[in-house]
Amino acid sequence: MRYLIITIILLSLSFLGAAINESYQTSAAGVSASLANIRQAPMTVSADPDDEFPDTGTISRTFALPFQNAQLTVQSLRWNVFDPQGNFLYEEQNRNSEALSLGNSFTFREMRGFTVLIRSQIEVEDRILTLTEADFTLTPAAIRSNCPPPSPPPLSMLTRPWRTTMKAPTCATCPPPAPRC
Repeated sequence: MRYLIITIILLSLSFLGAAINESYQTSAAGVSASLANIRQAPMTVSADPDDEFPDTGTISRTFALPFQNAQLTVQSLRWNVFDPQGNFLYEEQNRNSEALSLGNSFTFREMRGFTVLIRSQIEVEDRILTLTEADFTLTPAAIRSNCPPPSPPPLSMLTRPWRTTMKAPTCATCPPPAPRC
């Protein structure tokens, strides 16, 4: 019985190590994300693909931000490089721009949802690259406009003259003002 409990504990700890470690930091400038343990080994293509649950190398994460548009900036990507047989060759670090992209965006209540698509496996010539770590930020996108900023209206349009604001209303349908004591 004791060996069974120890085996279950060891298995649960190994499953924790296999999960993606995610770390997010929010600020007024946007969201910084750091993902680790994304994919350690290349994904094999099965002979009969399952239509209901396809095995893809794409992971998505959705963020709710108070921006109309967002810009994705990749800080760093760490890749494990394998040969076509699945043998580990080396590890490299680069900022391959095709690995991360912004997917669909949608609105819910007063926030905007932005989906980041992460390709965890890329095949290049005779190598298979698997993404192990990714650091990126989502910031508000600058909207360019050819119009200059609006100038404030003159002060005379912001305030009403004293004489017109202090007069009692006079018109045919208004009752005469009450006498003051």
